[in-house]
Amino acid sequence: HDDQTPMFQSWVDAAAPLVPLPNVPIEVIPEPCPPEIARDAYWCMDPKSTPTRVWTGTNSAYLWELQGRYSEGDRLTTRLTFLHEIGHVFDLALRDPRTRDRDPS
Repeated sequence: HDDQTPMFQSWVDAAAPLVPLPNVPIEVIPEPCPPEIARDAYWCMDPKSTPTRVWTGTNSAYLWELQGRYSEGDRLTTRLTFLHEIGHVFDLALRDPRTRDRDPS
């Protein structure tokens, strides 16, 4: 719950009529992804945490606060990356927990 929470929630709300969304609580952490979850990643989600955790690399509010310095493309990339991670959460929410750690092949 920080200055990004309303922004992220508005993105999820706007996506809801267009794509299925997970019905699970999500904790958003404005820090780079821990290396034990995904090495060298800025954004990621932890499939084993409850609530599910999504790391966003940093607090992205500056992209809107300093609009003269950052482009609409920068803001769109951030929004799409966040929704991409929410897609992973949705995929995970649909899986049977008993098969979650199995190799899909």
